[in-house]
Amino acid sequence: MSAYMNETRKIRERMTFLKSLPDYNSDDVKWGTSPGDKDFFEICKNKLKEYPIKTVLDVACGRGEFIETCNKEGFVAYGIDPVNSGNDIYSGTFESLINAQSVPIIDCVTIHNVLHGRGHSKKTILGLFDFLRNHSKYIVITEPDYKKMGLPILTNKFELLHTFSGSHGGKSAIHKLYKVKGI
Repeated sequence: MSAYMNETRKIRERMTFLKSLPDYNSDDVKWGTSPGDKDFFEICKNKLKEYPIKTVLDVACGRGEFIETCNKEGFVAYGIDPVNSGNDIYSGTFESLINAQSVPIIDCVTIHNVLHGRGHSKKTILGLFDFLRNHSKYIVITEPDYKKMGLPILTNKFELLHTFSGSHGGKSAIHKLYKVKGI
């Protein structure tokens, strides 16, 4: 077995915590992927290749288009989504991820086009950022409206590496790549 295949197998074994996330099903929520998302996925994947990133966890991954893009490029990518599941996509919510046990360090966690403009509670956002600080080396995020939520800027302890621009459903969104300090 080649060194690359052996390393990939070991990474996949560490990511088994995803199998233990509780199921969440909803027939009334449907997510789509816009052309702007697909463009962003390509740009983001190319930027991630510039850093020592092997594993990617896409949170709220939809149908998994970004996971597919990353896996084709040689990353070991997984996703969680409350609605979709399938190849390398596990059913789960922010809360189930925050409460997951035996989580390894993940090279990059992506949370794009999810937190801005959605009604997530302060507790959920704070828990998610604790998860990021404790379990990821890099993050790609579309940041929430901290002021509107009454929260401090939660990425101020991370090192900003790159700012992307993108779109989602016709709305402009700013995506940022950070290095998580302290890991």
